[in-house]
Amino acid sequence: MAIIPLYIGTTANGENGGIFLARFDTETGAASDLTLAAAQPGASFLAATSNGKVLFAVNDGLVINGEKTGGLSAYAIDDNHALTLLNSAEMSGVLCHISLDNTEKWLLGAAYSRGTFSLWPVQADGSLGELHRTVKHEGHSVDERRQKEAHPHQTITSPDNRSLCVADLGMDKVMIYPFDATSGTLSTDDATSAQLAPGAGPRHAVFHPSGNFLFVVNELDNTVTAFRKNHNQYEAIQSISTVPEGFDGSTWTAEILLTPDGKFLYATNRGHHSIAVFGVDDDGALTLLQIAATGRFPQHIAFSPCGKWLLSADRDEAAVSIFRINPDHGTLQQSGVLSDLPDGPMCVLFPAQSEI
Repeated sequence: MAIIPLYIGTTANGENGGIFLARFDTETGAASDLTLAAAQPGASFLAATSNGKVLFAVNDGLVINGEKTGGLSAYAIDDNHALTLLNSAEMSGVLCHISLDNTEKWLLGAAYSRGTFSLWPVQADGSLGELHRTVKHEGHSVDERRQKEAHPHQTITSPDNRSLCVADLGMDKVMIYPFDATSGTLSTDDATSAQLAPGAGPRHAVFHPSGNFLFVVNELDNTVTAFRKNHNQYEAIQSISTVPEGFDGSTWTAEILLTPDGKFLYATNRGHHSIAVFGVDDDGALTLLQIAATGRFPQHIAFSPCGKWLLSADRDEAAVSIFRINPDHGTLQQSGVLSDLPDGPMCVLFPAQSEI
């Protein structure tokens, strides 16, 4: 049995809000002993270094010189998994997603409302350096309410770390930029894109470990689109619904995950309140295997480091649902719920396999 740390970012404000820490049992899937690790309002997305020493958080309520603004915070994780603030970085607009490149020298962030994405250097002690670069997208698509302008929603790097990819809900594109991690440079002139269907609304994307396929979850039409890489271009080969046939209620996809072996893919439905489970064949094609019920508004999902469990941050339930993953079939069976959260869980994060 191993007990490992689990961090949960929430929308909760005030003295009871921020980043929470729980103990997660990798044998039973039980989460317990919930405590407030950092009283940071609006910790809507989290990322961590692979050594489990530094945690980064979107800070929706950062205060600089008495003024509330958007930004980032970096925390040191000590041997007892307590968080100590290293520093914070202000930015114009609020970030909706952050991630690290594969070298972990760069923190990447997407700002939906500003139409931009940005890069920050990560210093040797884990603190954030000065803003390195911001790129603004220009574009739109067919949905007059949600796609009047560009809306970057996620920034990630490719498996080889040579491309920086931005899912832009407003443009119906995943923009792909050549990226040099040594200098943190990217080429906007040589950018390519993976084109989604008009009105799809790409939110998040994930690469197949081989690098040959890219899977995109689309918030507006509730689909996952599979792309095959052909030289430096990505060609759409399939688009498949994440909700049952005949469902006509209001729902919006959120997160997408792929197992490390590339065999199973998961996508959340906020409104239908579920997780769609897909099998992935050798050609990148998807087959729907299951639609598993969650709590209300599953905002984010994550695997446990051991690969046995999937956790869902159910925002409107103020809870985290815990599922056992069938190793042979990829299907989910709910095993428990962590329900002691004060408000709005937005992100769940296992920083490392270190035990408590």
